[in-house]
Amino acid sequence: MSLNLDDTHHPLHRRWPALRQRLMVRPLLAGPTPVEPLEHQGSKLWVKHDNHTSPLYGGNKVRKLEYILGRAMQLDTQAVWTMGGLGSHHALATAIYAEQLGLDVHVLHFEQPWNDHVRDNLLAISGTQAHLHLLEHHRNTLPLAAAALHARLMARYGARLLPIVAGGSDPWGSLGFVNAGLELAQQVRSGQLPEPARIYVPVGSCGTFAGLWLGCRLAGLGSKVIGVQVSDTVVANVATAAVLIHRTSRLLTRLCPQIPTLTPRPWHLHIERGHFGPAYGAPTRAGAQASQTFEPMGVKLDPTYTAKTAACLLERLQNSPSNGPLLLWNTFSNADLTPWMSQGSVDRLPGAYHPYFKDQD
Repeated sequence: MSLNLDDTHHPLHRRWPALRQRLMVRPLLAGPTPVEPLEHQGSKLWVKHDNHTSPLYGGNKVRKLEYILGRAMQLDTQAVWTMGGLGSHHALATAIYAEQLGLDVHVLHFEQPWNDHVRDNLLAISGTQAHLHLLEHHRNTLPLAAAALHARLMARYGARLLPIVAGGSDPWGSLGFVNAGLELAQQVRSGQLPEPARIYVPVGSCGTFAGLWLGCRLAGLGSKVIGVQVSDTVVANVATAAVLIHRTSRLLTRLCPQIPTLTPRPWHLHIERGHFGPAYGAPTRAGAQASQTFEPMGVKLDPTYTAKTAACLLERLQNSPSNGPLLLWNTFSNADLTPWMSQGSVDRLPGAYHPYFKDQD
């Protein structure tokens, strides 16, 4: 069971054609995202523009949702639910793309530091048909709240409910970045960029990092994937990433036995911890400086994920200016949120959300 795919967009299926019949994908990518050299103090610096995954709503979540929503179609799903911070890109992207399939979407939000970016994402998701639920207690109660919401939704939808983990970071979502690693290898081999020595990518829930690490290895790239921690250590750590890489690799082998299973040890992986800041979503001075550095080069960053990643890359350049080429994987969506924000409003949000706009805006 599969949809017609342009294999230029999905090199994973061209490399292993058996996947076309065993792995359903909901095509969302506008095409392979471009790579571009950047001028910065004579350094060998490149950017991968995943901000252009789709003109509808871009960023790294689109790659994950291609495979997650493909699975939803295989399972004849009626509803999905997921969770994330108040300004979650994953929650917004899920609401936008799952709605296109006619699915009911439920989102459990938890607090994160308030800024214009969070505000805009909340107003945008209010412009969708998603059902929003706010965790009004300490984040330590999140597992209980998630379990309670899941039980309520199971009573309503039964087996036609598909839970989606935070960030879309399960083996199915990670397949999107396995595909991305093979896409990058195509661009290297076609001469669009040199093989990067290091690839810098945010690590929130580990799915992007895990899939990209696995994709680069399967593609034969020698690039070192450097994750930059942007969420709590309990989630963003090498042990979690190693398990997710192995689970994703096992899924691929099960779907196509010709694909080898890779099992990295945690010490084979590299996640930088020095740029997280005081809390999830809290901006950092180095991140703000990185945003100012990259903006004149035409690269827009967000304070939660990509600014911290860029700050880590710039630190590496400062300490080892000749060590390159380096690639920044820009996972931030630059798509215009106006269509959803214009349909949404504070009044369309449940009442529990209103104090954020009154007290913290």
